[in-house]
Amino acid sequence: MAIIELDLVDQVELQEVTIRDRDSELFNNNPAGKVPTLATDDGFILSETQIIVS
Repeated sequence: MAIIELDLVDQVELQEVTIRDRDSELFNNNPAGKVPTLATDDGFILSETQIIVS
């Protein structure tokens, strides 16, 4: 996982989600249900893997 490789474990809160559950927190942040999704503290949402890991 990129978070571990980049030594960002202390800066990220991982959240387990069910991608088929429309009531999941994932769909609140990303209506398309894409994984991974990164939500920043200021409310910015990223759902493109290449952008998240760069």
